[in-house]
Amino acid sequence: MLVSHPRYLEFLDHYSNILYTLGSRDRLSFVAQLASSVEPYRPETCCVIGNYYSLSSRHEDAIIYFRRALVLDRSFASAWTLLGHEYLKLENSHAALSSYLRAISLNKRDYRAYFGLGQAYEFLEQPKMSLDFYRRAVLLRPGEMDLWQAMAGCLVSLSKLPQAIDSLKRALACTGTALRNPENYTGDISLRRRRLDMLFQSASLHEELHNRQEATVSLEQCLDEAIEYYSGSNTENNARDEHGSIIPKAQLLLARWALDNGDYTRARYFANRVEQPRECREEAQRLLDACALEENTD
Repeated sequence: MLVSHPRYLEFLDHYSNILYTLGSRDRLSFVAQLASSVEPYRPETCCVIGNYYSLSSRHEDAIIYFRRALVLDRSFASAWTLLGHEYLKLENSHAALSSYLRAISLNKRDYRAYFGLGQAYEFLEQPKMSLDFYRRAVLLRPGEMDLWQAMAGCLVSLSKLPQAIDSLKRALACTGTALRNPENYTGDISLRRRRLDMLFQSASLHEELHNRQEATVSLEQCLDEAIEYYSGSNTENNARDEHGSIIPKAQLLLARWALDNGDYTRARYFANRVEQPRECREEAQRLLDACALEENTD
C-alpha cells in the first residue's frame, strides 16, 4: 500500500496498533518515521508516534501525541481509547475513565474502551461497575481471552465463584483455539503460561466450592500440560522460568487430596515426583510420612 500510494495514511494507525501488540518496536519506529515524513500533522501519524512512545514506556510522551491527534480531530475515537490506555498505565484512573467514555460516545462498538473502563473501575475498587463494562466488552469480542480472564478475576472479587469458573472456561477455550493455530500462537510462551495459571486457578476455585472431583480434573490437566511444556526443546530456558514451580505445587495438591481421600498409593505417586524446590520437597516428605502413619494406623 505504501509503495503504490505513499501518501495514503488512513490505515497506519491500525497497523501501528498491531505492531504495538506484537511488540515490534523497530518496525513501529520505521512506520512512525515514514508517516512523519509524509504528513506530520495527521491524527493517524500522531497515533503511530504515540504507540511507539508507549511501547518504549515513555507514557507521558505518548499522551502528548495522542492529545495532538485529538487537537487535529476531536472525533478520532481510536485516539481517545489509546489516550485512556496511557492514563491507565500512569494510574490516573479518572482521566482514563473520561477518555474511554469519550471513545464510546463516538464508537459504541470499541471493545477496547469498554475493557479499559472495566480495568479503571477495578483499579478504583468498584468491581460491580467493572464487571458491567467487562460484560459489554465480551459481548462485542467473545473470542478474546483477556476479557474472559479479567471478568473471572472480577467475579472472584465479588465472591461469584461459579460464574468465575465459567469465565475461566471460556478463556481457556480461547487459548486452546489460539494454540491450535500454527500461524499465530504456536510459539507464544506467555500464552501457554497464562493457560497453566488459569487451569491452576480453576482447580483452586473448584476446591473452594468443595467440588474436589472437578478440582482434580483441572489440576491434572494443568500438571499434564505443564510437564509437556517444560520437558520441551527449551528445557534449559524453562528451568529458569518461575512458572515452572506450578508443577510441584500441582503435585503436592494432588498428593494432599489423595491422602485426604485415603488413597495412599496415589498420594505417594505424586509426592514421590516432587523434586524441587527444597521447601516443596520437604512438604512432599511430610506427606509421605503421613501416608506411612495412616497405613500403620489402619
